[in-house]
Amino acid sequence: MGKFKPADILIIIGGIVGLILGVLSICTISLWWIGHVVWSIIFGLIAVILCIGILDTYGIIPNSKLKFTKTWVVMLIVGLIIFAPTGNIGGLLVIIGAIMMIFT
Repeated sequence: MGKFKPADILIIIGGIVGLILGVLSICTISLWWIGHVVWSIIFGLIAVILCIGILDTYGIIPNSKLKFTKTWVVMLIVGLIIFAPTGNIGGLLVIIGAIMMIFT
């Protein structure tokens, strides 16, 4: 871990928040509607896997199988994939960080 730019810090915070909210989305299963259970698990797993990939890219979680490239396009797409189905604020932070990477 070296020096991070403000955009990198925002993406890392977005990855941590997205990971926490993804796990909470999987854990908060309401059994009154089976469709809600299925979508919570699917979207929660997607958010968790992508956030682990973001944290692996920046060296926060050491794993060699989920690294992304540190370009703004890749981070923007990953942020949109996290944010679009779940409305996860972690995805929004990743999107803002990716837009900040364009100007820094």
